[in-house]
Amino acid sequence: MQTDRRKELRDSYKNRRPEMGVIALRCIATGERFLGTTRDASKEFNSLQAKLGGGGHPNRQLQQLWNAHGADGFAFEVVDTLEYEQPDDVTADDLNALRELLLTEDPEARKIWK
Repeated sequence: MQTDRRKELRDSYKNRRPEMGVIALRCIATGERFLGTTRDASKEFNSLQAKLGGGGHPNRQLQQLWNAHGADGFAFEVVDTLEYEQPDDVTADDLNALRELLLTEDPEARKIWK
């Protein structure tokens, strides 16, 4: 790969604006929802699928549902996002506050990470 192209790709990655906010995994068969916070939704979905697919997710209920229904048995979605100028403007407290608000609105939902 040419040096200019590599630099262009690196700069493009650094300047991207990932979706930051709250994501949900919903078991299609049972309707159970699990909410989590993320600084990059697409990366988080990939990470969750890898952990669940490998059987090593710490949320036992979520892992059991995944084992029973598989990847096709779940819907992944971005529930809400935060607006920001710079990625560093968004703190973990901001993300957690948004998730807690959404958990209050849906009392049957649970956290992805305990």
